[in-house]
Amino acid sequence: DSSNGMPYIALLGDSSDIDMPDVCIEAIDFSLNNNLNPQQCVGEVSPSNQVAFSAMIEVSVRLYNGVEGFDALMAKKLSQMPIQIGWQVQDADGKGYAFFLPRVQLNFPDPSASGRDSFVFLEAAGTASFDETTGTSLRVYEI
Repeated sequence: DSSNGMPYIALLGDSSDIDMPDVCIEAIDFSLNNNLNPQQCVGEVSPSNQVAFSAMIEVSVRLYNGVEGFDALMAKKLSQMPIQIGWQVQDADGKGYAFFLPRVQLNFPDPSASGRDSFVFLEAAGTASFDETTGTSLRVYEI
């Protein structure tokens, strides 16, 4: 969506092939640990500074296992190629935020179904890493 500058919305893909088919995501969860550590100094009432260390972004995704998604993601699983994940959250007035992780390494077991006429899901988990092309590991856009 070029209006807010976010390159992809609700898309799983990789940086070399942005035409990868959209994959239906049922749930996504990510946690950000910025790894700021306070400096404790003798004689100070509270920490005097925050020291930056490397941020860590963990991602877990529950995907419907459709034919297009399976074909695209299974190749990434076997080759260990990172993918891009982007999604947006909006209220009834259209205001909200979009999140973009340009480089995520996901791991997931082979898909399985719990029974006849049931959805098959891919339960994936992984870590976002720094992407040199975009210059970030997480970008948040205001919509």
